[in-house]
Amino acid sequence: MGAIRTKRLTLAFSGVICLMFFASIVSELSAAEEPAQLSLTDVSYSCYKAEFNPSKFYYYINVTLYNSGDEPSIPIDVMIIEDGHSICPEEFHNVSIDAQEQKTFTFNWCTPFTSKAIDIAYIPSDLDLLPTEYNSGNQSIIITYNLLQQNEQTPGFELAIIISSIIFLFIFFRKNRRR
Repeated sequence: MGAIRTKRLTLAFSGVICLMFFASIVSELSAAEEPAQLSLTDVSYSCYKAEFNPSKFYYYINVTLYNSGDEPSIPIDVMIIEDGHSICPEEFHNVSIDAQEQKTFTFNWCTPFTSKAIDIAYIPSDLDLLPTEYNSGNQSIIITYNLLQQNEQTPGFELAIIISSIIFLFIFFRKNRRR
């Protein structure tokens, strides 16, 4: 009877060990690292005037990418595109973004227009790689510049309001004095 009990305990112990081994293998497979997943988290721009060419609008464009995966991204090219062509070829960025890392890229761009649509694109550097939603993408933005912002520095508008207010007050008090 003691030998049968020992065999049963040994068999039960072996079964528990096999189950634990199987559970550890399944947990290792389920905890596999996520591939790099790039996303465009922020695009901002600001306009500045260049003294040497005041007929064009100059912009600083900041593009921020984030890799939410657990692996570094493949090498990618980050660029801005207008009508299918890179508009800042000297400023395209070739990078790889580490896991859980965020990088910001800056472009300098000029245009004669006050409103223009451009694309922010990030694509694999190696053309043999098939672009996927995880390692490539683009976003269209419309850059606008309000021409009234240029006139905010000149005192003409404020001066006209002040003079109009003084004239109005002068006429108002003059009419009230006659009564």
